[in-house]
Amino acid sequence: MEAKGNNRTQDIRIENFDIAYGDRVLLKGADITLAFGRRYGLVGRNGLGKTTLLRMISCGQLRIPSHISVLHVEQEVIGDDTLAIDSVLQCDIEREELLRKERELSAAINSGTADAELSNELTEVYTQLQNIEADKAPAKASIILNGLGFNKVMQGQATRTFSGGWRMRLALARALFSRPDLLLLDEPTNMLDIKAIIWLENYLQNWPTTLLVVSHDRNFLDTVPTDILYLHSQRIEPYRLKNIKTSNGSTKAQQQHRAHVQEFIDRFRYNANRASSVQSKIKMLEKLPELKPIEKEVEVVLRFPDTEPLSPPILQLNEVSFWYKSDTVIFSNVNLGANLESRICIVSIIYFAVDLRCKLIRF
Repeated sequence: MEAKGNNRTQDIRIENFDIAYGDRVLLKGADITLAFGRRYGLVGRNGLGKTTLLRMISCGQLRIPSHISVLHVEQEVIGDDTLAIDSVLQCDIEREELLRKERELSAAINSGTADAELSNELTEVYTQLQNIEADKAPAKASIILNGLGFNKVMQGQATRTFSGGWRMRLALARALFSRPDLLLLDEPTNMLDIKAIIWLENYLQNWPTTLLVVSHDRNFLDTVPTDILYLHSQRIEPYRLKNIKTSNGSTKAQQQHRAHVQEFIDRFRYNANRASSVQSKIKMLEKLPELKPIEKEVEVVLRFPDTEPLSPPILQLNEVSFWYKSDTVIFSNVNLGANLESRICIVSIIYFAVDLRCKLIRF
């Protein structure tokens, strides 16, 4: 179907594939199926290949239908003079191209050298812009940015003024705005505060296309995905706790049944009167499918060698300051010392005061 050009399915199925990292085999004979419109959470122990799987899908090493658009949020937005909201709007390539044509055609018509054909082209461009609701795009981009923590002032700032964490939020905003057929997210909550995480959870619950997300945030996994894929033992399987318990119970019951039948065979194997019954039991055992219990992951034990204590101070900061630019000072004149017994918690405090008119003022 792909070769003939008539493959329009939005579902994704990758069968019997292997992934190796150097000499280490991460997945062997694995299968993964992603139904369009479903939201999948990919879980599994660290180091088993979850991030590698997302990267191989996004870069095309694992082939999916060519008409399906894929976006993997992995790198932060490059810091330059582009405004934050413009950085998001530029993701809509179709809209940007139509706006470019509209500017060129309008300039040609206003110069007085255009013919009727250009006017017809401009009318067609306006029609296409209306069909994609291009006028609503800035408001849509602003809502997404606001949900991820960008206020109105921040949305009008250049991307170079933001830290790496905020530029990662911009990358996430661009992905949400562009709405690819398959969105790949790797630990999206790591870069967000609680307010932004709650907003993202609510937003993704109405995600219209296919979502595959790697996360260790249990609340996020309970809220967003419609399905959980479990990566273990070099394969990927749908994860359902009830099914795992049922499978283990069925395996135990079958083992008991096999033992009971085998006991009958051993007892009457040389009894001529029971020969037909013994043969029947033997054939039944041969036809009985062998159920295997769910393999448990290997328990990891970390052992750290004993070392000589370090002499204090372990960490010493004297009059340390940090800022993005002269008018955006993050902290200044910080003095801090730490030794092996130190337990340090860093918090930010917002002070409130009430004036004589009982209005709440934030400093």
